[in-house]
Amino acid sequence: MSMSSELYTSSRHRYRCGVDGCWREPVFSAPTQGRGYSYFGDYCEDHTCGIDGCPLPSDGDAPYCYEHGCWYAGCPLPSMAAAGGYDPRSRACQDHACRADSCPSVCAPASGSSGSGSGLHCARHACPRKGCRNPKPADAAACADHACPVDGCRSAVVAVRRSGAGAEACALHTCRADGCVRAQDGGGGGGLYCADHACRWSFKTCRRQAGKGREYCDSHGCAVASCPLPCRRAGRLCADHGCWFVGGDGSGDGAAECPSGPKGLGRFCAAHTCRVRACLEAVAVAAATGTPRRFCAGHACAWEGDGPGGCPARRRGGGGFFCEGHACARRGCVGARGSGTGSYCAEHERPAKEGSGSAAAVAGTGSSVVGRSRRAGPVPAGQLARMFQEDPRAVYAMAYTQGWEGKGGRERYDRLRGYLDKAMESQLRLWSLETEGLEEPRLILQEAAAEEVTSPVAEEMERRAGAGDARIPPAEPAISTDPAVEGTEPTTS
Repeated sequence: MSMSSELYTSSRHRYRCGVDGCWREPVFSAPTQGRGYSYFGDYCEDHTCGIDGCPLPSDGDAPYCYEHGCWYAGCPLPSMAAAGGYDPRSRACQDHACRADSCPSVCAPASGSSGSGSGLHCARHACPRKGCRNPKPADAAACADHACPVDGCRSAVVAVRRSGAGAEACALHTCRADGCVRAQDGGGGGGLYCADHACRWSFKTCRRQAGKGREYCDSHGCAVASCPLPCRRAGRLCADHGCWFVGGDGSGDGAAECPSGPKGLGRFCAAHTCRVRACLEAVAVAAATGTPRRFCAGHACAWEGDGPGGCPARRRGGGGFFCEGHACARRGCVGARGSGTGSYCAEHERPAKEGSGSAAAVAGTGSSVVGRSRRAGPVPAGQLARMFQEDPRAVYAMAYTQGWEGKGGRERYDRLRGYLDKAMESQLRLWSLETEGLEEPRLILQEAAAEEVTSPVAEEMERRAGAGDARIPPAEPAISTDPAVEGTEPTTS
């Protein structure tokens, strides 16, 4: 017997399978590279890896070793790395390899199912939403369809809410309203509710829930239960149910809102409603300080010389613009008292100082109320313009009871006369409409001012100009005059 035969015979009787309890002979190995002879392996045919040339034992009941078999538990197939699959790095077979691009991992059994019931993705790429077959990024909590839509959040949406409906966001960013599954919409302010349940207060971000059937929370909705409007920045009432007064409060804020409710049927609260009974207009605001006064613009004294806030008293009855303390004591005069301590305006105070009580003396000096103009009255031009906007009839009458004379007086009087005459074209139209019981005379005035209205004053001026008389007739015939000059013929200007 040759030497090689002796070695072969001794090997067959010397070795057995390396698996405990197996007495079968090892598999005879063919000559390998670098070796010029054949040899027996360490395991029998049933316990040797099924890949040709691999001397490692098979893994349990699988026909392949740990390196060449599929790493999915219980799978008898070789890995794609051993079988030459599409990814040589994969440790799984084609049925159990992760479907994510370039992922060599084995799919997780609970991540989803294919037709054969195996998983589709590994633990890093499996979406946690039950039944989802889409892969997720390795650093995300869910796929694009089931990730939380809130910017910066990488959590997955919750599966179900108490209502049983699918949610739109993760547990942290789901609307806090009972039964709502929508994502929170804080409008950039980190709100806790969705757009349907969040308070829509616009002045400042509110994190409270809106009231039932309303768009605002209890703190920012109008206190009137049936009103859906928001309250203003001041108070608990909306613009429709709150005081309509918007003005200064003495603090320099020219747009301060009043938080109180209206008084009675008016639109202003008790503090901002004119103190005159049955008057529902808002109180006037002092131009110098911006503080509210006690009366409206139609009832407040127009005198502005008593401190920054002007005179706080009410106008006297019977017309005029000033209170009893600032109005001329002359009956029928609507002018203001002089700057001194007298009780008359500058127009009616001069004859008394001269001591002329006869009608002839007064007439000789041109003191007729419709005659020659005298010196300028105490009412400034700016204040006169504001007075005209409130009561043009009284200002028109004052143009004849207080004229001007002296340097530049005639030109100033003519300018005022032309201004009043143009304004009277619409004002006379308004007075005729007021007698017809219309409810909106000021609206009609705006429409009538755009029309071509023939002025009775202009017609009278043209008639008298042809007769050589340039005097303008007074707007109201019943103007009280000085008893000392009653019956005196007016002089021409």
